[in-house]
Amino acid sequence: MAGGPRFPHELTPALTTALGAGEATAIALARSRPSATLLMDDWIGRRVARSLGLPVMGVLGLLAAAKQRGFVARVRPLLEQLEAAGYHLSRELTEAFLRDGGEGRKK
Repeated sequence: MAGGPRFPHELTPALTTALGAGEATAIALARSRPSATLLMDDWIGRRVARSLGLPVMGVLGLLAAAKQRGFVARVRPLLEQLEAAGYHLSRELTEAFLRDGGEGRKK
């Protein structure tokens, strides 16, 4: 497709100025899909998406939903794989998430 994808909600200067290309494109795509939940961990991107009325979920929320629905038994191994692949989440946030989900480290 010449010129790249076209969405009903094109990338606006406000989106492309405030965000990186990936976040701006994801938000534009989510705006074109009314029933979509945007998967995004970038703090500024999440804030912009919420200001536009978009439902947003991060990777931790996605993993929690997968565990709750029985798609995975434990999320710790998945988080370890993400970390090994270079994905960064704060150690404090990750440990609190695991503790709240019953996968905290034993003392």
